[in-house]
Amino acid sequence: MTLCSFLALSVILATHNPFESKEEFLKAGWEFLFETPEDSDDRLAIVRLGDAQVMLGIDSKEFLPDGAGDFKGAGIDIYVEFRENGIIGTVYKNHVMAGAAIEKLEPKPWGVKAFHARICGYKFLLAGK
Repeated sequence: MTLCSFLALSVILATHNPFESKEEFLKAGWEFLFETPEDSDDRLAIVRLGDAQVMLGIDSKEFLPDGAGDFKGAGIDIYVEFRENGIIGTVYKNHVMAGAAIEKLEPKPWGVKAFHARICGYKFLLAGK
C-alpha cells in the first residue's frame, strides 16, 4: 500500500560554508539552482546533477553536533542514477577533472556503470547505463 507520493527526494548536507561548497559541486559539472543571500539567517545553496538535487546547508550545532564534524558523511553514500543512456561517461569525466572521482567508472552487477565521488566530505555513488 502506498501511503503517499512525492515529487522529489532531496538531501540537505551540512557544510561549513554553503556558498564555497557550491563551487566544489559546480567544478564537478553540477548545476547551480538557488542560494539565499550570504547575510541570511538561513544560509543555503542548492545544486543539481540531472534530476538529483542537493541542498547545502550550514554545519551549525542544530544539524551537526559538537564533535560530529570528524564523522560528517560517515556510513552514507548518496546514490544518483541517471535515466539518460550514455551520460555517465561525461559525468565521470567532469568529476575526474574536478578531482572529485575517488574510483574508476566500472560496470556493476545490477546492470549499470558507476563510480564513487567525494565532494565536501560527502560520498556519492553516481551510476548510469
